[in-house]
Amino acid sequence: MCFSKPKRLQILFGVPFFNVFDNQGGSEEIAVRGNVNVITKNYKKFLKKNGYESTDLNAFEDEIRMAIIPCVKQAVANAPRKYKLRTNQLNCKTEQISKEIKSDLAKILKKRYKVKLINIEIVAIDCY
Repeated sequence: MCFSKPKRLQILFGVPFFNVFDNQGGSEEIAVRGNVNVITKNYKKFLKKNGYESTDLNAFEDEIRMAIIPCVKQAVANAPRKYKLRTNQLNCKTEQISKEIKSDLAKILKKRYKVKLINIEIVAIDCY
């Protein structure tokens, strides 16, 4: 029997510009950048099981990124109302928003990809 050594991955992500409304009725295009740290025991098994021809680590990281984007979008879109801020002030709440995302994202990553989420960090929320 062969055991895989757990592998820690840091995955950078970016959420392309999307429209966010603030509590004053205004809206702005927002983009989000950050990173997640996860531990996986066997990403190659996941890729083979889900029909990938290659067991390339980049394909696995892309799958993780696709799971992150909806969670981040939802938290950032709700943040102006929750914190009573204008959209251009969201950058001061990156730590709180990251904490909000962590529990939901941890469940999704564990269930869907069998990885353990160590941390998510929103580095920047950019307004257009």
